[in-house]
Amino acid sequence: MGPTCGDRRRKRADSHPQSRCSDNGRSTLRDHAFTVAGAKVIKARRLDRDSETLNIRWEITVSPGGNGDVAITLPETTDCDDEGAICTGDGRMVSNRLDLTVSGLDG
Repeated sequence: MGPTCGDRRRKRADSHPQSRCSDNGRSTLRDHAFTVAGAKVIKARRLDRDSETLNIRWEITVSPGGNGDVAITLPETTDCDDEGAICTGDGRMVSNRLDLTVSGLDG
């Protein structure tokens, strides 16, 4: 039996439209993929709906917790079975870490 919608360890960000899960990776990105300080990820939206490049471009929306800096990290994936892992269907993992800090009004 294959992974279910509740089995987020196996849910990949490279889901195809035919996936059994209706969110096709949105909840993995929104809830598990990023480490965020000073804010909370509230939305993940696919920007390209072309089936050839389905998961190349995403918009991630955060809600700041105050007037301070917001730091967002997308860590490299080291195990495709980890919660929040981002892997291709053939097991290739995100290999580069991405860090972004948005200065708050306090800074």
